[in-house]
Amino acid sequence: MSCALGELPINRDTYGFIHNDNHQHNIIVKDKGITLIDFDVSSCNFFLQDITVPAQGIMFDLSGGMMNEVHHKEPPKFFFDHFINGYETENHLDDFWLEQIDIFLHYRRLVLFTCMQDYLNYNTELKKNFLFMIKANPKIFKLL
Repeated sequence: MSCALGELPINRDTYGFIHNDNHQHNIIVKDKGITLIDFDVSSCNFFLQDITVPAQGIMFDLSGGMMNEVHHKEPPKFFFDHFINGYETENHLDDFWLEQIDIFLHYRRLVLFTCMQDYLNYNTELKKNFLFMIKANPKIFKLL
């Protein structure tokens, strides 16, 4: 997986400053405005990362796909269809990058597993499921 990330092209159109934590709890919607808050993990990374972070929330909350196989395909499909259509109004995301989404979802799973060690040490079944999904590395986006 790290080899796959290391082989991706880094240029002005693919890589730069990102929020890196743009899930539903860090977005405030008021009237017709949207405000993104909590920039403590902002970094330079692939722009695609800012698509997979909110997708991971959908995977956790609605489809079961971070620690188990996706059992509800509709929520992530709905998210990707709408998010990517909205993204396209400002930036074009060519097919090459769409094909990389599963790599980034796998990377997010590894990051979360690392960050959640204290919690997972008290939830052995959850930890076992997480490790299984890391090893299985299922294709999610391609199945939607």
